[in-house]
Amino acid sequence: MTPVRVDLDENFYRVWEIEHESGDVRQSIDRGPPKTKTFKFPFRMEMSRFARLEGSIPLVRDLGISWLIIAARLAGALGGGLDFLSCPQETPEGKRMRN
Repeated sequence: MTPVRVDLDENFYRVWEIEHESGDVRQSIDRGPPKTKTFKFPFRMEMSRFARLEGSIPLVRDLGISWLIIAARLAGALGGGLDFLSCPQETPEGKRMRN
């Protein structure tokens, strides 16, 4: 199974990238200083755990938009389709749906 996390915080991706390039997140945890001081940006606890998961994929996107793509692709992969898919209200499709 591949863990995927959708988050708006670009730092979430930065932590994942740092860990996958150099292992610095794991090393910082072993040393024990506050991660905010180590990495010089706001650091949430779940960032380090996710970054250390094998094969994890971070998506820095708005979940309100991303879930549409995820749902459509998942339905297709499962051999089905979706009869209705909501669209963000600011898009032409979303405006038509709202009307």
